[in-house]
Amino acid sequence: MDFKKLTLGDIATVRPFMLENPDRLCDVTVGGTFMWRDYFKTEYTVACGSLIFRIMHINGKPAFSLPLGGDFDGALSMLYDFSRSCSSELYFATVSAADLAALKNKFPDIQAVPERNWYDYLYLAEDFASFSGRRFSGQRNHMNHFKRAYPDFSFSLFTPQDAPEVREFLCEHARVSQKDSPIAIAEQEAVLEVMDNFELYGMSAGVLRANNKIIGFTAGERTGDTVYVHIEKANTDFQGAYQVLSNEYAKLCVNQGAVYINREDDSGDEGLRTSKLSYHPVELLEKYTVKIN
Repeated sequence: MDFKKLTLGDIATVRPFMLENPDRLCDVTVGGTFMWRDYFKTEYTVACGSLIFRIMHINGKPAFSLPLGGDFDGALSMLYDFSRSCSSELYFATVSAADLAALKNKFPDIQAVPERNWYDYLYLAEDFASFSGRRFSGQRNHMNHFKRAYPDFSFSLFTPQDAPEVREFLCEHARVSQKDSPIAIAEQEAVLEVMDNFELYGMSAGVLRANNKIIGFTAGERTGDTVYVHIEKANTDFQGAYQVLSNEYAKLCVNQGAVYINREDDSGDEGLRTSKLSYHPVELLEKYTVKIN
């Protein structure tokens, strides 16, 4: 099997394999894959008509994605034989609960480890678009505070003309946040790459303004009935900016027919986990690392 380094030029090759994403995982999206390709040292190949990724996983060992499209069973057999020929252990990363059952049918003897830090948070799009009911009273309070404090605010679709100002906002946001962990640095670089290649990534995006300047930016992509939010940044000096940003973008998504919003994982950040849970996900999408014995 011949794996090659994943580059932006491969988006056109990869995208068709990601049109089917029944488990609604962010990992099976263009943004979720290409934004993190350098961090995970992602490579890919097409075998038996299936797209397969190889990454440097969180356990420090090479791991494969499950085959997308084509002959699923045949591609698994090829990966098994390939690993044996290389005298290496066979690992699969970001395996959904449904695919875990499929792997057990193919390989009776497996070890599956749940990766809680990488579970995706899935929400009803309508919940974010309305923030209605007692559950969302906190979000409504923040949003209403923002609207009273900044009655001149606006939310609009991102256009190429916004790019220079958005890029300046994102750079300033990164400077102020001052997160120096490897994953935070990788995200900052990925976000700027998206801005420089926005049309190629094929995302939709929204811009939040108040006091005549950009104070928030969000971007995501849609597959089927689900929108995957890959970028969401706001100036926290403006209380309620995050709530307004997510609410306005969700309205846009609902108007375009989206049913769910996947807001990705929390990467083990306790503050982020608390925040994501406070928005009442309808499901935590489980992911497993699987070793084939």
